[in-house]
Amino acid sequence: FPSHDIRKAEYGLTLEVYIHKMEAQKYCAICKDKLKGIGTYTHLDHCHKTGKNRDFLCSNCNRGIGCFHDSIVKLKSAIEYLKKHSSNVD
Repeated sequence: FPSHDIRKAEYGLTLEVYIHKMEAQKYCAICKDKLKGIGTYTHLDHCHKTGKNRDFLCSNCNRGIGCFHDSIVKLKSAIEYLKKHSSNVD
């Protein structure tokens, strides 16, 4: 678990609220894989502009949107790129 002080500073949540929110969600908000618990593999996503909490993401999805700097334009461009270069796109 992240320490109580770090969690309060980063997310504004008590440990109880943080755990309840994660247990209620159960699955990554993007890829829908089952969340693996608090820590290295599960992250509470937040808007970098407003600081507002969003939903829990798995590590891969959290890193993915982070690498695209939360840019919808860049993510749409990545989707188009994958469509152009793949015959097996979900």
